[in-house]
Amino acid sequence: MIVFQRRKLGTVYTKSPAQNLSKFMADNMSKVVFSIFMCIAWLAVLYVLVGVVNFVGGQVGDAWERDLPTANIYNHPYCFPIKVIGIICVIFYVFRDKRIKR
Repeated sequence: MIVFQRRKLGTVYTKSPAQNLSKFMADNMSKVVFSIFMCIAWLAVLYVLVGVVNFVGGQVGDAWERDLPTANIYNHPYCFPIKVIGIICVIFYVFRDKRIKR
C-alpha cells in the first residue's frame, strides 16, 4: 500500500498581500519622513558652513566686504546646486540604507 506524505515547502505561515503592502508602506513612509528631517539638517549644516566661509572671507581674509549677511550668500544662485546635490545625496543615502529595514 502506498502512503502519501504531505511535504512542506518553506514556512507554514505566509503573509497575505495586505500584510506585505502594510510592511512595504511602513518601511517607505519611515524613510520619507527620515529623509525630510535629514534634508532639513543638511540645509542647516550648509547654512552654518556658509556662515563660517562668510566670516573667514570677510573678517580674516578680507576677500569681500565685512558686513555681508550670511543669508545673501546662502540664497545666491551659486549655492543652489550645492543644496540640490546635497539633498539628492541625502535621499539616496536614506533609501539605500539597509539598517532601517530591520
